[in-house]
Amino acid sequence: MTKVLSNVLESAGFRIGNTYDRKVLEAAKLFADGFSGRSHTATALLKEAFTTSDFPSLLGEAFEREARAAYREVTDETAAIARRETVVDFRPKKLMELFGETYFERVNEGEEYKSDNPFKDTEIEFRAEKFGRNYGLTWERWLNGDFSALADFPGILGRGGANTRNREVYRHFIGADGTLNGSFFAETGTAGLGFESLKAAKQAAIEADNYRGDGSVDTSTLVLVVPPALEDTATAITQVRTVRETTVEGDVTRQIERSNTLAGITVQVSREFNRQLATGIRNSAWALVPGAATENPALILASLAGHPDVDIRTKRDQGDRVGGGSIGYEEGSFDNDTIWYRGRSVLGTAAAFGQGTYASTGAA
Repeated sequence: MTKVLSNVLESAGFRIGNTYDRKVLEAAKLFADGFSGRSHTATALLKEAFTTSDFPSLLGEAFEREARAAYREVTDETAAIARRETVVDFRPKKLMELFGETYFERVNEGEEYKSDNPFKDTEIEFRAEKFGRNYGLTWERWLNGDFSALADFPGILGRGGANTRNREVYRHFIGADGTLNGSFFAETGTAGLGFESLKAAKQAAIEADNYRGDGSVDTSTLVLVVPPALEDTATAITQVRTVRETTVEGDVTRQIERSNTLAGITVQVSREFNRQLATGIRNSAWALVPGAATENPALILASLAGHPDVDIRTKRDQGDRVGGGSIGYEEGSFDNDTIWYRGRSVLGTAAAFGQGTYASTGAA
């Protein structure tokens, strides 16, 4: 390190920041300045900063925060339809009956109260799984000052984690050939999305027996899942408060205004749903499922306790110099001179209660 650059780094923000967060912010700023190529000095300073003991770890923290921000920026297409559950390890877990019904028993004078357990395990099983991707930056690109790959990777990995979450939920809707999954939905059809077809799907959900067989499906929240091409249609159907119906009595035709019974349905526009569908039904298929907050959600989305939505790490396998002394990870892997970064997400999905679910290709 030259004396000039050494003096500059000693007074750099990532060194003299009064808080850890400030140092992380300054490390990110120094990287952005060097990456921009606005001056040879900024680029040289960035390269020298990577040789210090503290800058790489501070920048790594900045990258991880950027990845998490990118994760949050991707639309969560699952919150309305998948109940969140947390697991502490990778062993399978059964969904607990959180909304079990019970009745009080008559207690005679001097008798003990009879016990009951409404919180029973169901037969629905779910577990967490690992998902991830490596991202490599070659030593040659590093020496050439090409930091574009390094600058992009936090966003790429963050968005990748969020896209994986959406994909793993919606894969239950779609079969391997891109058709609607008949084993997931209680009923499938071909009706195009319209007021009458959605009304019929809602009525079928209301009349369906719940998984306990002791009453109706909880339809307090229903979610209409549509591809982007049907967003306007879905909005038009569900957001109007009143609808006009034509009645004919003998020779008299009347227009009657009624409350829109479909106004309470939540619309979820899903690009992932669209992406997984076969080409022929990609812009016409739609589905109606009970919401995540009901006692019979259609899907479960599990996360691992204590672990972030997306975890970013770098691989330190650069080895040591023959004469002794450590080598910075920015000089690349011992095997192929590549600097490796890895993104990881831990999540799991499972089909839950299919009662009251409906999907249509919209092809009719």
